[in-house]
Formats: sequence, C-alpha cells, structure tokens
Amino acid sequence: MSLFFIFIGTILEMLSLALVIPVVGVILGDKRQSYDWLPDSIEDMRYQTFTVLLLSLLVLAFLMKNLFMIASGYYQTRSQLSLGNRTTQRLFETYMSQPYEFHLTHSSAVLLRNIGEYAGAVQFFLGPALILLSDILAGIGFLTILLIVQPGSTLLVGFVFGGASWLVLRVTRPRVRAWGEERVKHRASINEALIAGFGGVKEIKLFGRDDQVLNSHRNSVYAVSRTVYLFNVIQSLPRALFEVLAVVSVALAIIISKLGNQNSEDATLIIALFGVVAFRMLPSINRIVLALQQMSLTRAGLTGAVEDLALGRGTREDSSRGLPVTFNRLEISNLKYRYPNVAEHVIDVEQLRIDKSEAIGVVGTSGSGKSTFVDLIIGILQPESGDITVNGKTIYGSRRQWQDQIGYVPQHVYLMNTTIRRNVAFGLPEKHIDNGQVERALRQANLLDFVQSLPQGWETEVGERGVRLSGGQRQRLGIARALYGSPQVIVLDEATSALDEFSEREIVESFREIAKDHTLIVVAHRTSTLRYCSRLIRLEGGRIVQEGSFEEVIGSMKGLTNRGQ
Repeated sequence: MSLFFIFIGTILEMLSLALVIPVVGVILGDKRQSYDWLPDSIEDMRYQTFTVLLLSLLVLAFLMKNLFMIASGYYQTRSQLSLGNRTTQRLFETYMSQPYEFHLTHSSAVLLRNIGEYAGAVQFFLGPALILLSDILAGIGFLTILLIVQPGSTLLVGFVFGGASWLVLRVTRPRVRAWGEERVKHRASINEALIAGFGGVKEIKLFGRDDQVLNSHRNSVYAVSRTVYLFNVIQSLPRALFEVLAVVSVALAIIISKLGNQNSEDATLIIALFGVVAFRMLPSINRIVLALQQMSLTRAGLTGAVEDLALGRGTREDSSRGLPVTFNRLEISNLKYRYPNVAEHVIDVEQLRIDKSEAIGVVGTSGSGKSTFVDLIIGILQPESGDITVNGKTIYGSRRQWQDQIGYVPQHVYLMNTTIRRNVAFGLPEKHIDNGQVERALRQANLLDFVQSLPQGWETEVGERGVRLSGGQRQRLGIARALYGSPQVIVLDEATSALDEFSEREIVESFREIAKDHTLIVVAHRTSTLRYCSRLIRLEGGRIVQEGSFEEVIGSMKGLTNRGQ
C-alpha cells in the first residue's frame, strides 16, 4: 500500500510541475496557435478565459497533490508506528520464548535496551526508506521534464547536485554509522545504571554509593546525547550546501540560455521552470541525503533487531497430551547437564526415584549443583542427555502439563506491585482468578489471619518487590502462590535461607502441614529446614554421593549450618 501512495504521489508531482510550463507561457503571451494538437474549442476560447482555466487547473493540481500527500503521510506514519509496535511485541515474545539458559547469559538491561532501541530503529528506518523512494521517483520525474525542455542545463545541474550529494554521504556516512553503534551500546549502560539504582537503593544508600551510580548514568546519558547533537549538526550541512548550489544552478541556466541565443520569452520560460524545479527539488534532495544518514544511524539497531528476531519463537507445547493427571512417581536416569560454554558437567545423576507423598531434601555445599538439579526436575532446563519421567512417561514433549502440577517457592520470591490476591494468582487475568483457591492457599500458608487483619484484606497493595511486607510474610505469600491451583508437587528452593530463626521455624511448620497432602522437594543449607523430610539426597560436584534419613546424611556432612538442631 505504501508503494501505491508513493507511485500516485509521484504522478501528481509531475502533473503539477508540467502545468507550470503552459502557465508561464500564457503569462508571457498567447501562444496557442503554436500548438497544432490543441482542440479547436481551446484555440477559439478568449485569452483571458483560457488563462483563468489554466491557472485554475494549476491550483486544482497542487490542491489535489497536497491533499493526497496529507493522506499519504497519515497512512505511512500509522504504518511506521504499527511496525514499531509489532517489532516491540515480537522481540518481547522472542526473548520470553527462549530457553532459560538464554536468560542466564543475557543481561536484562541489554534486553530492555534491545526492545526499545531495536524497535525504534526498525520504525525510524522505514520512514527514511519510504521518503528516499518517494523523493527519488519524484526527482526522476522532474529531471525527465527538464531533459525534454533543456537537456544541456539539466545534465550540468544534475552533475553538480549528484556530485555534491555523493560527497556529503561519502564523508558523513562512516561517522554517522559509528555514532549509531555508540548510541546502542550506551543505551544498555543507561538501563544498567537505572536498574542498579532502583533495585539496590537500600544498599546504595547504606554504603554511600550514590555518586558512583549517578556518575555511571550521567556518563552514558552524555554519550548518547553527544551522538544526537553531532548527528543534528551533520544533518544541517546538506541544506546549506544545496541552497548555494540551487542559486548557482539557476545562474548557470541563465548563462546557458543567453549563450544559446534564445529569445527572451523562451529564456524566461526555462529560467522559471528551473526556478520551480529548484524550489521543489531542493527539499527532496535534502531529504534524500538526510534519509540515507538516518538509515546509517539506525543501521546498528536494525541489524540487531534482525539478528534477535532470527532467534525464532520457542514452540509452546501441547498440554493436553502425554502425562496423566495424578502424580505417582518421578524417575531420573543418566541425567547430564552442562551450562552453555562450560566444559564440565554440573549435573551427572545416574538414577533417582521420588514417590508420591515423599518429602525429599536435597543438600550439599555451595556450588554442588542443588539449584541446577531442581531446575532440571521442574523442566526449565533441558538436559544434555538422560531422561526424567513421571509415571513412566517422559516430561519432555509434555513439559507444560508436568509444570502445571508443580508449585515452586524460590529463595527470593518475586512479588508484583499489586494486591495480595493478584500475587497469589500470579499472572492470571482477573476473570480467571478463583477467590476460593486464593483463600485456601493463604490458609495453607498460615497467612490468612494476617491478610484478614488488614483494612483492605487481600486487596492490599504489597508494594514493589513486596517492600510493605516482612521477609517471612513475603515467603509465606510465595508459598501461597505455589499452593494456588492445587499442585501435587511442591518445590522449595532455599526458601528459608534469607529468614531469621523465628520466621524460619514458622515456615518449616507450614512445610510439615503441606507435606501431608503433597510431594515435597526441599533444597536447603539449614538442617532445621530438612528435619521433616522422609529422605535426604546429598549432592557433591553434581553427583548424588549419599541417600538416607536425616540423621544418616546430616551426621556424615561437614560445613552445613546446624541451627535449629
């Protein structure tokens, strides 16, 4: 559709310019007799009437052209913004659909930069590209008319403007491209400073690191603004140069006309035509150069967008097939995993079985692979080899259905800046939230009494990252979220490691109650968190080196915290 608007616009531009020749000719005198192709009705028309008719056609042509250009501008601007919006959404979908390993190796500040900068680059590349095509077609039309009327002057003027445009682009394009790459790089640094500033505001204030964070942000903002003002300066140069060349071109047209011994009326006609073309083409030539410069500036962002969109969207697995609804057992066989670009396996587990209603504790020193092992069990990491089966059927290919049976509580619970109720039903649309399940989950997490004591109950806002709640309350809210939807398996990944002894004791008592109706997998450093587990698994170097009761495994370990015993 954009090409249609450009094509029609070019025709209207040529038509309006072509009418200038007869209009100027009529003003200089009645020359209708010179044109044999005119119909008799035009030749018999009074001179004054013919002049009014011709001028009316000229005004109508320019009016139609400009009305069409307004409509074309509206459509192209809307298309530009629509493309930018679609690119933003597609980039976000692409990043969110990537495997978990992708997010382990990519900074959130860089991904945020990419979504904003790359989408903007696509949007602001399309606009200049359309302008470039439109003005090139219009320029070809104008030059065609001039070549018919005055070929010598046209070739000379074309050589002057073409050479000047090439020289400007030759000198400025490498610099503009480098500024575009620099701007993309520093946009990520700005995001990193903002995320660090807002995310770590407590530590920053405590350690007095305000200046360092602010200076990092200030330097990156200055670097981006520097590329902007230098680019604006570069953009102002072509216009000044082309204005001078336009005056020179008209002067050359006059000189060539005089040297050609043309009569004054023909010379005036040609000069008027060149003047109108110069008036119309000067902005076009300037826009062509600016469009090419803008495309060079956004090239880095456009290249990044193309590369990231080429990652492709992850496939959403069908949750309606594969695993049965009731969990009976989980079995692991010959499971191996290594992180990207790491030579050593971080997990190497030969055999493990977890039965329904068991409470399994996973222990080991820091770096032994406990959290990675759990990430494999819950299906967010893909093993290099081996298999995990539930009730004898692999979880891969029906991973979504397996994950629907899991409740997960991490060490640091992510809480949205919204109500307690919406945090429990994490991410569900309002119309799909089951208030009965919310209440049940809060009760099971021993949080319902506290919530009911609040003036607004579960409609109370928790603040960003749950800042209006205590550490124990945040963890209980995470447990309630894990219990929402009645999952059969609850995974607790260092869920009490950041709590004080009293809060930890309360949470552990909650685990004891939860274990009566669920299968529990508990990762912990603190032995007190594991006391109610029916079986402990000890990991070292990603391997299971011991299985047994709480007393057997903890009694043989060194280096674990013994609080709570």
